[in-house]
Amino acid sequence: KLEVARRICESSVSTEDKLEVLARAGAVVGMRSMMLIEAASMGIPVISMQRNRKTSYPLIDEHPGIYTVTSDLVDFESILKRLRSSS
Repeated sequence: KLEVARRICESSVSTEDKLEVLARAGAVVGMRSMMLIEAASMGIPVISMQRNRKTSYPLIDEHPGIYTVTSDLVDFESILKRLRSSS
């Protein structure tokens, strides 16, 4: 399970315009950033990984289209299955 999550969550540095990168994305996984909000606003499925967090982040937590994972990889896998079945 951890290996699947690791492969999905790997990121790379790009010199491309972020909107061009997002336009090609099937989904976006991150922690807390404006890019997550922009992706969700474009209709791209978003997962926000916030394991072991101490405070809530309403801008992320309450944004439609952003799924927040705060506990474990079981939540992450459940959300991935939900996203796959809705696409």
